[in-house]
Amino acid sequence: MEQEFTLITCLSSSSSQGVWYIDGGAPFHVTGVREYFSSFKEEDIRFQIQMGNKSKYNLVARGTVLFWRENGKPIPIHDALHMPILGKNLICLSILKGMRYSLGG
Repeated sequence: MEQEFTLITCLSSSSSQGVWYIDGGAPFHVTGVREYFSSFKEEDIRFQIQMGNKSKYNLVARGTVLFWRENGKPIPIHDALHMPILGKNLICLSILKGMRYSLGG
């Protein structure tokens, strides 16, 4: 029998205004906060996210989010998606694992 699970951990910084969750079940990086994007392009993504209450919402834009670490170095999160209704910021663990630089110090 197959079991499903989600790994959720928190990546936050006192220099950022929000908390980002590294989510093992998220298929992509996504945030509801437009101001987090350093580059932003509205587009028809044609993908809906169904929430726990069965309501469905559209993704409306794609861009790059810069996450500023405590040491002042940014981590660019490319191809992040924007869904204005979303109350959490999610980083896709499988995409994050493929990044070529260290997240440490």
